[in-house]
Amino acid sequence: MPKTGTIEYTTTEDQSGPHRAKAVVHRSLLQRIGHGYQTFRMMMRDTGYVFPTRLKIAALVLALYIIFPFDVVPDFFPVIGFADDTALLAGIFWMLTNEITSYARQRGRE
Repeated sequence: MPKTGTIEYTTTEDQSGPHRAKAVVHRSLLQRIGHGYQTFRMMMRDTGYVFPTRLKIAALVLALYIIFPFDVVPDFFPVIGFADDTALLAGIFWMLTNEITSYARQRGRE
């Protein structure tokens, strides 16, 4: 019997098989994303918290890089053109995730 809020997939196979493991992974990922979002909102509302300047600058650079029409690798190349944008986005996301985790540890919410 699934717990409340879980994602279950029905298959004709045994429920202990690989499909059940996928459902658990998806549920865990969704819970982590939800938890991170709630912590981020709490972080932004906290008047005692100062958002790091390096992260502000990185977000600004990302926005300008994506908006600016000239890239290191032009976007009209099928796959590689968007790879530089994706790598920059992944780097900013990684920095933000680390900041959220650090904030959660400081506030005892992890």
